[in-house]
Amino acid sequence: MIHNANIRKLVIINLLSRIGLTIFSKMNELILIEKGVHKEIISLTTTINIPIQIILLIFIRNENKTIMQNIINSFYYLIIASIANLLILVSYDKLIQMDLKILTIVLGIGISIIFANVYKILTASTQSFMNKICDRDIGASYLTAMVSVINLSDKWPGVFIFTAVNYLGFETVCLISIIYTVAFYFFSKNMLIELSELKSESWKLDNKEGDDNSNETNKNK
Repeated sequence: MIHNANIRKLVIINLLSRIGLTIFSKMNELILIEKGVHKEIISLTTTINIPIQIILLIFIRNENKTIMQNIINSFYYLIIASIANLLILVSYDKLIQMDLKILTIVLGIGISIIFANVYKILTASTQSFMNKICDRDIGASYLTAMVSVINLSDKWPGVFIFTAVNYLGFETVCLISIIYTVAFYFFSKNMLIELSELKSESWKLDNKEGDDNSNETNKNK
């Protein structure tokens, strides 16, 4: 059991953070292929992503923003990219009928590339934050456990999301996912900022600061 309430809160937030992003990160390229985009064109996005990632990392480094600001901003941009993604996929067939096939494919792939890179920034920033708060008395074991939480948050929603697509359809699940991510963004934003302002001692495994604060609050009441 994790005695530190701050760590428990961070773990729960991370496990819930990517539920609404899973469908876009895992299925977007498959949907584009299903819509008629050639696999060869999709595969080119991997090559395009490399210079984009380098440019984004340099840009982020020069922005002088905190790690938590990068995490929060990533959610904001992922919401925008998700909405744009859904609009393109929903209107794909109509745009093709209007002889806008090339433009539609470019937009679809472009938004997919943006989403993928911002998603990687979210992951990298989260890992950086985990490294920053790592209890140095424990070291690698602490960090490995926290990174495992990030990996689990990326994997576990897939089973439920893919099952939901079979019953509700892709567009419906996309809409629900966007609503969830927007709600999560506004609900967790202040909590993430508060966690980022804690001192390093607050992240030690044997620290019960969060529980003590809760008990003091209850006594005052």
